[in-house]
Amino acid sequence: MTRSTAPAASNSQARRVNLLNTLPKALRHYENEILATLGPEAERLVAVPTPSAEMGSSGKAQKLLRAAKHARFMGNQRAPFISVWPTLGHLEFAVASRKAPGAVVIHDPDPIRQSMGYGLRSMRLGVGASRRTGHFAVAHSRAAEARLREIGYEKVLFVPHPMLRPVPRVGQPEGRRVVRVLGQYKPTRDLDLLGRLGARLAEHGVLGEIVGRGWPQIPNWTVRSEFVSEEELDRLVASAGAVLVPYTKYWQSGLAIRAAEHSVPVVGAAGGFLDELLGTDNPGLVADINDLDEWTLAIVAVLGDSDAKTSDSALRYFREARDGWTDLISWLGVQRPHPRNESE
Repeated sequence: MTRSTAPAASNSQARRVNLLNTLPKALRHYENEILATLGPEAERLVAVPTPSAEMGSSGKAQKLLRAAKHARFMGNQRAPFISVWPTLGHLEFAVASRKAPGAVVIHDPDPIRQSMGYGLRSMRLGVGASRRTGHFAVAHSRAAEARLREIGYEKVLFVPHPMLRPVPRVGQPEGRRVVRVLGQYKPTRDLDLLGRLGARLAEHGVLGEIVGRGWPQIPNWTVRSEFVSEEELDRLVASAGAVLVPYTKYWQSGLAIRAAEHSVPVVGAAGGFLDELLGTDNPGLVADINDLDEWTLAIVAVLGDSDAKTSDSALRYFREARDGWTDLISWLGVQRPHPRNESE
């Protein structure tokens, strides 16, 4: 990927696409996943220095100033672009330049927490702007794609979540009988399920660990409520016997993707994103999320399952992601009239 010092591509870069990442720290791994997914085609991306939206504990006034700066930046784009994080939610389409083809990745059509740019009025403004400019709303799951169409977007493109090329497990990981829940605590994490599941896992000789910022203590689980670095997160994923996704609502899971990158089994609810990632016949999928026995059996099953099945599923998804991302930048670079995965 080319690194640029200017927001617009030159004439010689007319077929290149600007990659705009307003969360350079939080989405560093995601950006690396895009590059790995594209492979040689990543040379057609230009990483453009983008005003950061990582505000931490910034006050309201500073957040508004940064939002205004971001709006000006988006309006000044003159080359094809992909915005990998919608800093202004659905309003990203309202401020984006009309003078260049573009796509905005909408990770959460309806956010977990109340956020700027996700109210009904913002959705209407975003939909109207997208229709005028022709900019695409990109979804990483079929459920998110369907929700974006329901909201009113006419230009919706399903592109699988990017991922690093999956690697097989090497040897016996230290945590073979460890099931881990990883990542920051959010209100959609199912604490009731975890509370009931912990004792069951102990009966089967399985250690349950939770690592991430903001988690409360949960009986029969070892909880580390702290921030972990990208490097440690990778180690925790790679050394787990399985990664548990105990979410009551989500559109896609970056942590499930990370597990697949390491050929580590994933356990979670069937009928959504995990079906697309793992395949509908994967033993880690739980059909009845209210059935504690089914959760227990799924975890025990993947711990004893062959790593080859997880690796095969991950490689299939990786190939689908490569096709989708290649198609996206090809359309933005004006090589094809329409992407294959476009839905209207």
